[in-house]
Amino acid sequence: MVISPTILLCDDAEGFRVMLGTMLSDAGLDVSVACTWDDAVTRATQRQPDAILVDLWMPTYDPALLRGLRACSPGSAVVVVSALSIERSALAVSGIEGISAVVSKRDRPEVIVAAVIDALRQSGSREPSIARLRAEAARASERLSIYRHKTVLGSGDRQVLAEHQRVARTARDRLRHASRRASSPEG
Repeated sequence: MVISPTILLCDDAEGFRVMLGTMLSDAGLDVSVACTWDDAVTRATQRQPDAILVDLWMPTYDPALLRGLRACSPGSAVVVVSALSIERSALAVSGIEGISAVVSKRDRPEVIVAAVIDALRQSGSREPSIARLRAEAARASERLSIYRHKTVLGSGDRQVLAEHQRVARTARDRLRHASRRASSPEG
């Protein structure tokens, strides 16, 4: 049985949580979500995730909140995401130990997912297996197909559909890349 790295996704914006949660799942991670600082602390304490992706302004920010989250799960890699510029976000978290990366919500979702995976690698966490990637690619394609058939598309739904399509493509690309790596002589 393959055990996937666990991640706690903390963000008060539901659309961002759904989109990024889907992409992180499709990348082979076991995702749980929190939408408030209190909920994030509770879930981090209970689950002790391998990584925490946290919105800096959820809906407010006080360095003590991030320190508290960090303290309740000291073994977790922490990636901070914010709508602020990376520079302003990095300044806001300066002096807080254990921050693996700071990314912007303005970045493409793939960049945010890559930052989480890099933080997991740096912390020595488990990487998803090819079998897990294959299963996730199939689930992403299936979810996309179901979404297309069950939804009457409004303007907001078109954005979600486009994101689901991008997720399915990313999952297929990751699977192809991992399969090539596994079949290469060095792999």
